[in-house]
Amino acid sequence: MHNNCDAGFSAQLLDDGRLLLAGGLDHTKSYRDHASYLDSTEIFDPNTGKFKIGPKMNVHRTAAASVKLQDGRVLLVGGIIDHIADEPSGKATRSHLVATNTAEIYDPQTNSFTLTQPMFLKRAAPIAVLLKTGEVLVCGDVLSAPTEAELFNPATNSFSFAGFMTEPRTEGVATLLPNGDVLITGGRNGSDLSHVGQPCVLLNTSEIFRMKDAQQSPRR
Repeated sequence: MHNNCDAGFSAQLLDDGRLLLAGGLDHTKSYRDHASYLDSTEIFDPNTGKFKIGPKMNVHRTAAASVKLQDGRVLLVGGIIDHIADEPSGKATRSHLVATNTAEIYDPQTNSFTLTQPMFLKRAAPIAVLLKTGEVLVCGDVLSAPTEAELFNPATNSFSFAGFMTEPRTEGVATLLPNGDVLITGGRNGSDLSHVGQPCVLLNTSEIFRMKDAQQSPRR
């Protein structure tokens, strides 16, 4: 790889077999340095076994979620873009990390990124899964564990409200079922400090998102 990224980057396999790596953290730089959050990308070509520098994203981000859309483009949503450090070391605690509600799409045909309309909520390391309709379900946030879910529509390049999860959940696993529903399992009920001020707990629960029950509401 060409940059010093060693954590927090997203990886998505393209239709032509190449691998897109986007964002992440450059740990050769101080946590005080905004440049430690990368906007760079790289593309690995298995035919040559080499990495090639890709186009820059519109937003520096780490811990974003990436999903390949039905047309072969790649959606990147959320992530961490900065921190507020009050320790002498400059090291940020999880509660001081700054998430983003931005999203952008990589188009392999033009080799470029384009911003979409923003999400309703800022989300770091969200759960994201492609639905049979071509839309993308986005939920969770590693910093605050909201229950609100959103749907991204690639036809309109925008997000809509999709209803609430049954409980606060972050870092769960989303699986698209054969009938088009999404099974979301495990994770945690909050960040290290939790949304209710109590230590977070690991979850052994699961829930199902049904597209037919989505409470879709467009951005006003």
